[in-house]
Amino acid sequence: MSAQITEPAGSTAPLPKSHAQLTWWLAAGIVGADIGTSVFYSTGVLFPHVGFAAPFFILLVAIAMWLFKATYQEGTAVTPINGGAYTMLLQTVGRRAGLVVGSLTILSYLATGVVSALSGAYYLSSLWPAGSWPTWLVVVVAAIPILGFAFLNMIGIKESAKLVFGFASFHFLLLLVIDVWGLWVSLTHGADWGRLGHGLTNLAPQGALLGFAAAFLGITGFETAAQIVEELERPTWRAIQKIYLTIVVLVSITAPISSMLCLTLLSDTDLALYKDNLLSGLAKAVGGQPLLYILVIDACLTLFAAVNTAYAGATGLMTTMGKQGNLPSVVLRKWTRQVPMFKGYPFVALPFMVLSLLILLALPGSVNQLGEVYGMAFLAVMVSYSLGVILLRLFQPHKIARAPYLSRWVAKLGGKQVPLAAICGGSLLVLSEVVLVITSQEARNLGIQLFLAV
Repeated sequence: MSAQITEPAGSTAPLPKSHAQLTWWLAAGIVGADIGTSVFYSTGVLFPHVGFAAPFFILLVAIAMWLFKATYQEGTAVTPINGGAYTMLLQTVGRRAGLVVGSLTILSYLATGVVSALSGAYYLSSLWPAGSWPTWLVVVVAAIPILGFAFLNMIGIKESAKLVFGFASFHFLLLLVIDVWGLWVSLTHGADWGRLGHGLTNLAPQGALLGFAAAFLGITGFETAAQIVEELERPTWRAIQKIYLTIVVLVSITAPISSMLCLTLLSDTDLALYKDNLLSGLAKAVGGQPLLYILVIDACLTLFAAVNTAYAGATGLMTTMGKQGNLPSVVLRKWTRQVPMFKGYPFVALPFMVLSLLILLALPGSVNQLGEVYGMAFLAVMVSYSLGVILLRLFQPHKIARAPYLSRWVAKLGGKQVPLAAICGGSLLVLSEVVLVITSQEARNLGIQLFLAV
C-alpha cells in the first residue's frame, strides 16, 4: 500500500534535537492509551445496532486503520509541524478553515479528557455495590487525573509519557492474555460460534449503516501523533511509522478477537448483565473474580491515562496556534524561572485543565452524549487531515518533492498523483460523520454549544 522514498539531496535539514524529545515508544504509549480504551465500549455500542455481527464491523475498522496509517505517515512527513489537521488546512485552504478545524480539535480533546476521566471513575466504582457511589464522589475521582496530568505535563513531557507508557503496555499485555486465554477456553469448553453467522444473516440495512458509523468511534485518538510530531525523536517520519505500525497491529489483533470472545462465550443473561462493560463479563468468564478485578483496575488506569493523551494533543496544537498568532502569546510562557522543575508544557495546560474541570462539573451525567460529541468532532478532524494531505499533493509540489516519505498507492488527477489512502479513508469517515450527525440529535445540539464556546 505504501513505501518509503529516499530523501532527496536538496531537502531541508532535520530540526535540532530538544531536551523534551520523545522516543517513538513513549509516543506510542500516549496514542495507545486513548485508542486502547475503545475495547471497553465498542462492542457494547455496536451490539444494539448490529447484534452478534459487531466483531465484523470492528474488523472492518481495523482494516481501515491501515489507510489512516498511510495518510498520517505522509502528512507528518510532508509537514512535520505540531497541529495535525489545523496545520494541514491552514497551509492548503486558509486561516479561517484552519481555525474552525483547530476549534473542533480542541473540542475533541476536551471531550475525550472529560469522558475518559468520568469513565475511569465509573469503572472504579463498579468494584463497590451498584449505586453506592454518589455523583459528587465520581466527579472528585474523575478530577484527579485532570489535575494530576496538568501539573505532570508542566514538570516534563517525558515524565507524563513514561507513566502513561506503563499503563498502556500493561493494558495491551492484559488484552493479549485475555484473548489467548479466551480462545483456549472456547476451544476446550465450547463457544457459540453460530451466533456470529446468524448475526450477519439477520443484519438489517439501517442497523448496518448505524453500526458502520459507530464502529469508527473505536479509533478515537488516532490523530494524536500528528499533534506532537515536533516532540519526537529524529527522523520524525520514521518515528511516526513505528508509532502507527505498533498501534495498528495491536488494535487489529486485540479489538476484533476481544469482541468475538465477548459475544461467543457470554450467555444471554451475562450479555444483559454486562451490556455496558462486556469486557468485564469476558474477564470473569475466563478467569473468574480475580481477573475481573484486575481488568477493572486496568480499565480505570488506562482511561485515566487517556486524559494525558488529551493534554498532549491539545497542548501541541495550541502552542502551534500561539506561535502563529492565532492564540494569545501568553499560552507559550513557562514557569521555569519561578518554578525550575516546571520545564514541560507551557501555561496552555492550565486553561485546558480549567475548561475540562468546568465541563466535568456541568455534565457529570452526560458521559454518553459527551462521547458522541467527541466522536463527531474526532471524525471531522480526521476528514480534514485527509483533505489536507490530498490538497498538499495537488497544490504544493515543492513540499511533496522534499518529503522523505510518500504513499505509492496513488491515482492520477489532472496530471498529478493523489494518495488513494487519503481518498478512501476520508470517504469512509465522511459517511460515518454524516450518519452520526443525522441520528444523534442530543449529542449534535450539545456539540454545537460546546463548539461555539470553544
